Amino acid sequence: PHSRQAYVTLGLRCGAFRFCGPMEAEANAPAKAAAPPVPEVTPGARISAAVLYGMTSLLIVAMNKEVLTSYAFPSSNVLAMGQFVFTLVAMLPLHLFGLLKLEPLSGRVVSLAGPLSILFLVDVLCSLAATQRLSLPMFTVLRRFAIPMTMLLEKAWGQATPPRLVQFSVWMMVVGALVAAYDDLGYDFLGYVLVLIGDAMTALHGCLIKFTLSDKSKLDKVNLMFYNALFSSLLMTPLLLNSGDELTKTYQFSHWGNSVFLVALFCAVSLGLALQYTIALCTEVNSALTTGVVGCFKNVVTAYMGMIIGGDYLYSPLNFAGVTIGVIFSVVYSFATFRNFLQPSKPDAALTPVLKTYLK
Repeated sequence: PHSRQAYVTLGLRCGAFRFCGPMEAEANAPAKAAAPPVPEVTPGARISAAVLYGMTSLLIVAMNKEVLTSYAFPSSNVLAMGQFVFTLVAMLPLHLFGLLKLEPLSGRVVSLAGPLSILFLVDVLCSLAATQRLSLPMFTVLRRFAIPMTMLLEKAWGQATPPRLVQFSVWMMVVGALVAAYDDLGYDFLGYVLVLIGDAMTALHGCLIKFTLSDKSKLDKVNLMFYNALFSSLLMTPLLLNSGDELTKTYQFSHWGNSVFLVALFCAVSLGLALQYTIALCTEVNSALTTGVVGCFKNVVTAYMGMIIGGDYLYSPLNFAGVTIGVIFSVVYSFATFRNFLQPSKPDAALTPVLKTYLK
């Protein structure tokens, strides 16, 4: 009589089978764990993260230029190593006193942080070397090529599809960079190659860090910063030991007794930690594209400031026009992007399953 509508469960109750209806069977079934809700990011948090990253990025570019060009510090690699070591020295005591939690080193940590560290290291080394060879205005306009690279990667990997106004402003910034480069009186081929390699590393690093931070089962910002610095310093050590007379020139540098230089050097080294944190924070609550263009928008200040500090900018009307085109469309992009911050939004989707599988 219960053949079609009843569910038969084999349970030992008084030595007999027990029949239960569909409703009762559903009630007795183990409850499925509810998926945790995705937290909303408020407009204030998104804007604050973007502004903090922009200010930190502006300061570190200015300090790096001051140390490498104004004081002619002999080694950008030593400066990069100083930034990595400062991060480790600052974070380890906080971990030992229980103020932050670092995951123990494992194969999982290496697989997640290792690729990011390699990309970050190449980016830092190329960017510092390019800063030393190029004027700040040309360095900043060439760094804008990181933005279309990021935009294309995000679109290919399913992270974000920016509105048309954003895409138009990004490509116009590239046009401005090409115009400025066409009449660059201080043209340096190696400097151009280095900054473009750095652009590619910035774009790839930004997209991968967005994926890593979007899944809370992976590494958080603090662990990414620490292991990024640890792996980068380990990779840097043999490079410095085999750099010829680079360490000797650094040891014999004439400004070690100059207190103003030491302050600038300390700022350049310590801001590396702040920059890593603000990059991760801005990318997590916004997107890799937003992080890239906020970094570009701070160049509105850097581009014109660089015509004064450093003393290596050579003015020409066409070059200045190209720099200005890039600046104008940086403002257009910022308007289009931050207009979308007026409403809370959830973090962008993660990457495609193919890339997820590769990174596991």
